[in-house]
Amino acid sequence: EPKFTLSKLFMVKVLAMFSMLALIGAGCITSSPQETINTKTHTSEQYSVSFEYPENWIVYEDAAQLDVQPPQGQPSNYFTLDTEGEFSPYKTLEELVSAKNLTKADLTIDGQDVYTNDTASLSDSEMLYFYFSHDNKIYNLHLLKGSFEMPEVQAMVDSVDLNSFAR
Repeated sequence: EPKFTLSKLFMVKVLAMFSMLALIGAGCITSSPQETINTKTHTSEQYSVSFEYPENWIVYEDAAQLDVQPPQGQPSNYFTLDTEGEFSPYKTLEELVSAKNLTKADLTIDGQDVYTNDTASLSDSEMLYFYFSHDNKIYNLHLLKGSFEMPEVQAMVDSVDLNSFAR
């Protein structure tokens, strides 16, 4: 049984890497192209927000909330936005964070800090809840668990513009 030394293994790896690069350069191996997502922009005066969403998704907006849903046949409510209303006991985000024992998320929305429930205690929940504040409004963003990994949902969250109606 032949024994390989570290230098021989290293040389084998280097040769394999150069062979792969040569095949890619020759066009024999191609990587799958990133899928381009065509988008539309939704602007909401009621929620003082605008964002991009996939053009084949549907936006529903009423006094209670703003929903963005994928085409029919897929689970709905991937992205739901509402605000703490005038009858909410919480007048500031700090009050809400304290009362609901929220923690700071590793996420910002249009430069605003975002807070969330302890996800360990929400293991049975189908939704993730994120809270943030802008222009004296407290926003609540609900995301279907698992949807945040979807490029379409990440792009929507990344495109949120809270300054569309700056006063």
